[in-house]
Amino acid sequence: MKQYAFISDIHGNSFALSAVLDDIRRRDLTAIYNLGDSLFGPLDPHGTFALLRRNAITHIMGNGDRELLSPDDGLSSTMNQVRQGLTTEERAWLESLPATVETDGIVMFHASPGSDQVYFLE
Repeated sequence: MKQYAFISDIHGNSFALSAVLDDIRRRDLTAIYNLGDSLFGPLDPHGTFALLRRNAITHIMGNGDRELLSPDDGLSSTMNQVRQGLTTEERAWLESLPATVETDGIVMFHASPGSDQVYFLE
């Protein structure tokens, strides 16, 4: 049986992401899916991006990712700081992320199938 690793809501924390990826490697899991909200966070968005890109991970977009691409400056000072610090490569990567991914009969999304802000609590 294929085993999967699901990660989500990293929020720019490369330190926690590194520990999680080490654990995933120890468990010999190769199907890794990131369910979004990757770079928005004050700790280390650039280091988080580098870690995500160095590993074979399938990604989708979360609401925090989408909001980083928004021109709205009224969200929060942290959001504005991270948004303004995004490199061209980071921005292009965020823009390329799909809202959902389906593989092996599993549909993956951030929050719920119809909205990245409405939680799926079933």
